[in-house]
Amino acid sequence: MTDEAFEILSVVGRAADEAAPSGANWSWEDRFQAALLVLESSEVATFFAQVGTHCEEEWSSSDVAVCSVEVGALVTEMAGLRAGQQLLVRRLDSNSFAYFTSWPWEDNQHVSIRFGVFYPAGELTDYAVSNIAIRRGLGVES
Repeated sequence: MTDEAFEILSVVGRAADEAAPSGANWSWEDRFQAALLVLESSEVATFFAQVGTHCEEEWSSSDVAVCSVEVGALVTEMAGLRAGQQLLVRRLDSNSFAYFTSWPWEDNQHVSIRFGVFYPAGELTDYAVSNIAIRRGLGVES
């Protein structure tokens, strides 16, 4: 990851931390190699509005079929984008992008927010470096 990509990731990460409601804590989810934040459903629109100002693309289940091949690869890894899910994307460099995605719970009262970096053709070392940056920036315990 280039220095410029790290700077963009830093800006996006600060926006995520600032958009999180007071008292909310980020954790780490190994399954998706992403930071995880659980919000009340009523908090999601505000969160996405704030981080969305730092993203370049927004996708939902109704329009994700026309996304780029790279974003499509992430959506495939997530087993698709279902109704009610949102995906925000910010390109970091030609090989990677930061993303936020929402996963509504069945109780309709909570939503999981995931924040990560995706490398469509990335190496494990690429993920390791960006994961460390996200964890440190958000204060996620190992």
